[in-house]
Amino acid sequence: MCIKKNTTARLATMAAAVNEERLAGDVKFFNRYTIIGGLYGVTSSSIYNALLRRPVIAGFHKHIIGVTIGMFVGYKVAQWQDKKWAETVYLMGEYRERNSHLFNDEPSKTHMEFEGTYHPRT
Repeated sequence: MCIKKNTTARLATMAAAVNEERLAGDVKFFNRYTIIGGLYGVTSSSIYNALLRRPVIAGFHKHIIGVTIGMFVGYKVAQWQDKKWAETVYLMGEYRERNSHLFNDEPSKTHMEFEGTYHPRT
């Protein structure tokens, strides 16, 4: 139980440090998630109008609200994804630093160094 509390506390302080250094405004507002969310907002309101047998563009305020909500959700998804990637990179770097004996930095051998030259039988 004590190990879990220490790990959680360390991750919380690490996430705060990563958040301040890397993620404080790193996400652009127009990214693929905001565009996908905006398109989802437009299509959902259009499908709703089509199902009610109204003109597709009727109630333009619904389209604007759908785009706004979709873009906001997409922006938050991009922030969450960047935070998760930053935590993963940090934890992998910390693991590699603590267990450097498991990782050798010398270049890997090629197949020729293992097997020698290749002489096919004819």
